Amino acid sequence: MSLLNPIPALILAGLVIPALLLLYFLKLRRKEEWIGSTLLWRSAAEDLQANTPFQRLRASWLLLLQLLLLALLLAALARPIFGRRDASAAPRVIMLIDVSASMGAAPPRSAADGPSRADDPPTRLERAQRTAQRMLDRFSRRGEGAQVMVIAFASRARLVQPFTSDLRLARAAIESLEVLEEPGLLASALRLAETYAGPEESDDRAAPPRTILLSDGRFADDRTPFYGGGVVEFLSAAPGAEEPDDSANAGITFLAARRDMLDPQQVDVLCGVASTDAALPSIRVEAFIDDAPLDAQVVALEATSADAPAEGLARFRFTIPSGGVLRCSIAHRDSLAADNAAGLVLAPPAPAAILVVHPDDEPAPDAYLMSVVSELPLYLVESWPAARFEAATSAGAASATAGGEAFRLVIFDRVSASRPPSLPTLSFGARPPLEGLSLMPAEAEQPGRRVLSWSRQHPVMASVGLDTIAIADRRRISLPEQEGESLALAEGGPIIALVEPRGGPRHLVVSFDLRQSNWPLHVSFAIFLQNAADYLTSRGAADAGWMIRTGEAVNVRAARGAATVELTGPQSRSIDVRGDGSVTLGPLGRVGVYRATGLPPEHTPVIANLLSETESDLRPVDEVRIGQEAAAAQTLDRSTPRELWPWFVAAALALLGVEWVVYLLRARTR
Repeated sequence: MSLLNPIPALILAGLVIPALLLLYFLKLRRKEEWIGSTLLWRSAAEDLQANTPFQRLRASWLLLLQLLLLALLLAALARPIFGRRDASAAPRVIMLIDVSASMGAAPPRSAADGPSRADDPPTRLERAQRTAQRMLDRFSRRGEGAQVMVIAFASRARLVQPFTSDLRLARAAIESLEVLEEPGLLASALRLAETYAGPEESDDRAAPPRTILLSDGRFADDRTPFYGGGVVEFLSAAPGAEEPDDSANAGITFLAARRDMLDPQQVDVLCGVASTDAALPSIRVEAFIDDAPLDAQVVALEATSADAPAEGLARFRFTIPSGGVLRCSIAHRDSLAADNAAGLVLAPPAPAAILVVHPDDEPAPDAYLMSVVSELPLYLVESWPAARFEAATSAGAASATAGGEAFRLVIFDRVSASRPPSLPTLSFGARPPLEGLSLMPAEAEQPGRRVLSWSRQHPVMASVGLDTIAIADRRRISLPEQEGESLALAEGGPIIALVEPRGGPRHLVVSFDLRQSNWPLHVSFAIFLQNAADYLTSRGAADAGWMIRTGEAVNVRAARGAATVELTGPQSRSIDVRGDGSVTLGPLGRVGVYRATGLPPEHTPVIANLLSETESDLRPVDEVRIGQEAAAAQTLDRSTPRELWPWFVAAALALLGVEWVVYLLRARTR
């Protein structure tokens, strides 16, 4: 406990306490009188002794009660508080208010409850807003003159209200907040708050501001965030013990679809579900294509550990000869609606076209290379001599079609283009004309070499074994510093590398001529070509269905000639197309289907999903870890210091009544 106003109380105590004691030390002078009986002598003597000045005080209940009464009044004047004095008196306060998807959770309503009413249990965001408003009320009552800043955050943070001493502006900023159906990232909010948490220019020794986190504590950060702006107080927005529980929830956390490589009309769908409802042993998952029902499945839910949500996986296989919007939903009424459905755009089974460019003095590309590429499923392959490719590039027709499909990948067999291609490329024994990329010249009369190591985790090198490959060509790849990645390393340097220029297509480079190695004779070569074609053409992403997650931004190509992209749906937005024809979609703050104009057919419509395990898990959080510290969940009454002066005044009034009763009893006995 500490005091907000100790100095005036001490001054007044120095004045009134001695005055009270003097009333008991000093005596009134009285004239001498004769007493008619000795029976009255004892009371007269006592009266004289009690008024004798500067005599040791006798025990007196009245004096004790009056001293206690005066002490209580002086203590009330000093404004005692219960809590941390330094936090409550901070001249600056930063409020970090979570507006992520889980903050929209509220106890589920049944159909019998009818329409929403004003007395319905609040959402977590509404509870956080009320807590923030009560804090402002306390600042206003104390007259502390604190400056308040409001920062709202979900997958990204934004400054809603800069530091202001006008609490009306802070109230309006807090009331304007709405839930975004996005995952919550605490690190983004702490980084923004830290930029304002430094001392003011006028006072470098000022204490850091009071930082208050109003949230349910569920965040999707990959690692523990750090905050250099002081201690963070965590005020939980989860319901209290006496409020209706809103932690029971089930949601879709994973959705993927892939066409069968041998029968592209067959689509395999996986839908993952997580639940925190202990009374829910299973759940029904329904699948739709363009809002037409396909199938339904009851999925058993099981928890892998005591502190983990129960999980289940629905597996579907459908015959879908064309494209469409594939959607899965769960039939369950719970606390959060944003995670009850998810969808993706399933592209029709169209093959991708690959162009193989070979030297002009040879009638065809390398036989091994061409035989493997021609066998890749769902790919159309055509070969051109280098001169024809250069002529098409000069005429602006480098993306000419094969079998009615535009080329999506160019494979250079010992040929280097004269200018950077606008398509992804795979080069064998040659290099794309990219800045910073080169093939170091071969060393003459040197024996062959073997591969020392390769990146087994990269999608291009998945299941590719290079330990038995022998290479006679000793050239190595020199990569750009920031845009290059080595995928395979032999003696002397990289021999397989990936270059991803910012804003441009990917380029995969193999330093050696296939005819100077035994790689085409191994199964790993066919696996490498399949992986490379899928990765460079983004076939894996297309076959899995196209979607974006709320809060994320993705770059796509706009339709030819489009200057803007218009999105209409849960949110409406107009986005300008950049000069290179690309456009950034998102971040989108609402789940659902968006109709888009200005995008190619494979990216229309746009579907935004939550798909977040952390947001679907609505169980209360006891603490939030920030750096090496743990901020324990608190309520407003436990976090904000409480003024105790009303209790002292009430005690003083009660004591005044006791003192009056004692005085009356004493007067009666005389």
